[in-house]
Amino acid sequence: MAHVNPTIAWYMARSAERAVPPRCLCASVGRCPRFFQSLALMSKAGSTAIDPAEERDLLTFWKRSDLWPVTDEQATAVSRVDDDVRQFSNFCPEVTYERFDFFASALGRYSDDLDRDIAQGHLSRSGVPTTDWRWSWSFVSPMHYTDCPLYSLLVARVSPGPTAQSRAATQAEVLQLKPTFYGVGLDLKVLGRRLLEWLRRAWNRRGSPK
Repeated sequence: MAHVNPTIAWYMARSAERAVPPRCLCASVGRCPRFFQSLALMSKAGSTAIDPAEERDLLTFWKRSDLWPVTDEQATAVSRVDDDVRQFSNFCPEVTYERFDFFASALGRYSDDLDRDIAQGHLSRSGVPTTDWRWSWSFVSPMHYTDCPLYSLLVARVSPGPTAQSRAATQAEVLQLKPTFYGVGLDLKVLGRRLLEWLRRAWNRRGSPK
């Protein structure tokens, strides 16, 4: 099997071959649960964490979706040895590129410094450039976004997740400034419509097959 180094050049070439956009159009925390999970877990590897309130809202949103993983094997995850994250599994390649410069669904560190030194010695003698993933990783599973198991489902129904702006807009629609004694009026028509929408969604979820 030919060695693949999943750099930006490889990714762009694969996109061109498949006549698709160069980067994934669903690479957003509100459009893809795997992107959200991957970005959230990157904080375990030293990246900046998502704002806690925003992460809670997104987690609630995606857990209600049938796109959310139902088994541990499907879930995005990290594996640790002591306090060191050694493996990344079921990750979004768009997220791994932003953090590690490689588009991959899975990455694994060398088991220890000795294994890494042996591998790097072999790479050096073979003239392998330092941009190759094997200088830093024991294994990498290259992935183009069109090979992601969620991609076909996502492009069929792109639905944005909750944002601070959308939550504020919803609140503003129900609570409106009106010339009342307290200065704020409650729009009962809008509130009633929101309640009916919520009840309809709850009934659909209850009646859907498990």
